[in-house]
Amino acid sequence: MSTLRCFLTLLGLLLASGPVVAGSAHIDLTVVLKRGRFAAAPGDSLHGWLVVANRGNAPIPGGVATPGESYSVELVLSSDRELPQRSAEGADVYREDMLATGGHLARTPTLGPGAEDVLEFTVEVPAGLPERAYLCARIDPGNRIVESNDDNNDHCARLERADIEPKKGRMRSERPKQQAAQGGRSETASSREPVPGRYERRHPVRISGINGWIERRARDTLRLQLGADGSWGFELEMVADNGHTCAMEGRASHRDGYLEYSEHIAELDQSCVLRLDYQGAAVILRDEGQRCRNWYCGPRGRIDGARFERVTQ
Repeated sequence: MSTLRCFLTLLGLLLASGPVVAGSAHIDLTVVLKRGRFAAAPGDSLHGWLVVANRGNAPIPGGVATPGESYSVELVLSSDRELPQRSAEGADVYREDMLATGGHLARTPTLGPGAEDVLEFTVEVPAGLPERAYLCARIDPGNRIVESNDDNNDHCARLERADIEPKKGRMRSERPKQQAAQGGRSETASSREPVPGRYERRHPVRISGINGWIERRARDTLRLQLGADGSWGFELEMVADNGHTCAMEGRASHRDGYLEYSEHIAELDQSCVLRLDYQGAAVILRDEGQRCRNWYCGPRGRIDGARFERVTQ
């Protein structure tokens, strides 16, 4: 038996004997894509970086040191952010939860306790990619390595079709002349009128480390854009504890004092209703029944009650 297999067998016996407690040896692998959004067309090569980390207190040899015996990373193409509990398989044309060509990263680094490293990747975008897709990174596909936590092994980023014209309206400064002629309001004057531009929310998040939780600062973003038809396009990206994210976009209707986005999620058989309450230079999000969070967020993500401040047009 190889040194790595012997080590992992002993570690597995330790973990199988009960829950992880302070001082016990354990591995906890995580992966995060360094970009929250990609754009590419079928036939393009997609280039990027990801961060692999070991939040446990025991080392894990990488694939460079122990080829074929340690952890790997897969880059998966999907129409959602829910990946099956198995290794992905490649294909010539798009199919759900497929392994992207070039997306099996076996030459991974050795990670000591609390260590992290950056991997570079290039994958091919297949024909038939849906307009709404995600590029997902999964560390230790198939759960070959015994870990203290298997719920933080995935991270997904939105993948937009660069060959499809985005359905975005004009900014407010380009609104129809007849609307401006009605005495267009100052962008900072009224809380009864939404203001286009970029909004941010800065807040602390906790990352699981070898000695407990580590606090970091995160920045969430919200973009609002007025369409020629009077609807408002929005793009929302949020970060929660342990790197879990919320990401959604759509077109919201203008109500009295707020914007409202509604979508029926067939897979959950429930409706996501997101309300954007605008108050001068701020926007507060309301997620009715947490149903948008159920579909668009990772396990620790939360939308309801988040307050964003406008930073630019």
